[in-house]
Amino acid sequence: MKKYFELNKPYQFDPTDLTAIIFTLCSVLGIATSINITPLFLLGSIIGFATCFKARRINLIALNGSLLILNLVNFIKMF
Repeated sequence: MKKYFELNKPYQFDPTDLTAIIFTLCSVLGIATSINITPLFLLGSIIGFATCFKARRINLIALNGSLLILNLVNFIKMF
């Protein structure tokens, strides 16, 4: 398991780490409070979409593109 998740190497920051932190924060805040977390979800979606191209996986581009569009629509509906 350590080898699979590369836990035997020194930590290297990746932009997807930031997206994971933002989405985790969104989940916790969305469940624990009544705060509208749509802008935070939109920020995470933008970062996720911008960084998914380096993986060169069509499924990641489709997933992150869909999340971005959905979050953008929800953000626009806020106003």
